[in-house]
Amino acid sequence: MKVPKSLSCSRQVYSSPLKMQLDYGSSYVSQMLVLEMLSSGLYDKHMERTRTRLKQKRDFLLQLLNRHLADYAMWSKPSGGFFIWVAFNSNIDTRKLFKECLNSGVLINPGFIYHDHHHTVRLSFAYPSFEEMEEGILTMKALLADYG
Repeated sequence: MKVPKSLSCSRQVYSSPLKMQLDYGSSYVSQMLVLEMLSSGLYDKHMERTRTRLKQKRDFLLQLLNRHLADYAMWSKPSGGFFIWVAFNSNIDTRKLFKECLNSGVLINPGFIYHDHHHTVRLSFAYPSFEEMEEGILTMKALLADYG
């Protein structure tokens, strides 16, 4: 693409419609920050720390599930992502469980919101702390015990 003479000065390019077409309007400072992170290796280091932390949290949630919910459900170890899908062994009313968990301060993602109607929930391990995950699993266990 040929740049018109009226836009050839860099100061004008960064305030022009051409800039909007080339980078959708992201700021020059943001672009320079990303360039520095990518070229210096900081991004790779950040991603490695993030992957390590997510694996630790995933493994912790899997331990909690094995220890507390093995009598109620099944799941598999995800190789990536931020969630573990849990499928209940019996016809657990996940709408009711969702409401009861929410009233107890625990947020679960029932499968029906993802068009899965097989008595499933999707549990996140990315955002909650280790303590919050443990509290959530113990709360869910207590609620499931009431199902008989």
